[in-house]
Amino acid sequence: MARVARRRRPLRLDLECTRCGRTTSHEVERVYLHPDGPRCLAEGWDGVVLSRIAVCGHCGAEDEYRITPQAQLVLSCQQMLLATRKSP
Repeated sequence: MARVARRRRPLRLDLECTRCGRTTSHEVERVYLHPDGPRCLAEGWDGVVLSRIAVCGHCGAEDEYRITPQAQLVLSCQQMLLATRKSP
């Protein structure tokens, strides 16, 4: 898995609860992306591993979430930043 973010400050991601449909903001220390995203989607998951279990602040559902478009954008930006830091 490719590490996307491990920062001194937590990364804030908006996640949509698949049980109640509400969106809440979650702070995570680390995010990992599976290298084969399309296969993960075919298997029924997003290929994103967070450093902690996301709990919905509204209904209490644990690890029942969907990555919002805003969170996907944040992850994409972090991935680009990481790639540019590794460039020679």
